[in-house]
Amino acid sequence: MFKQHFFPSASWQSFRAPLDISSGTVVAFDPYQTPSYIWIRKALWHTTDGYQTIGFKPGRYGIVEELYGMTRLTILGPNAVNIQFPSGGSGELELEFLIQSSPTILKKLIGDLWTLANKEARRI
Repeated sequence: MFKQHFFPSASWQSFRAPLDISSGTVVAFDPYQTPSYIWIRKALWHTTDGYQTIGFKPGRYGIVEELYGMTRLTILGPNAVNIQFPSGGSGELELEFLIQSSPTILKKLIGDLWTLANKEARRI
């Protein structure tokens, strides 16, 4: 298991980790344990054959959205997001992201969840 701590910042952060995985491996991605938005502007899997983009799937306490040409992860608790690797073998995971977490962000997040819940309720 690879573990590194990240914190909210006004600037973009980067992360690189060498991994040896099987094809189709899904890895839990828990970058921050407090309710927050995490904006991903780069998510790549580098191998000797080149690189591929990485897909994110929501976990138990997360939402994955594509907004403004980036991926936004809404983190509500542990096991929020999973990374789906496109191919296996030895390679390097590369991420560039921005963590937003503050009382203002929490208020916006609650508002977004309220709107989403109301849309779902109307659909039923």
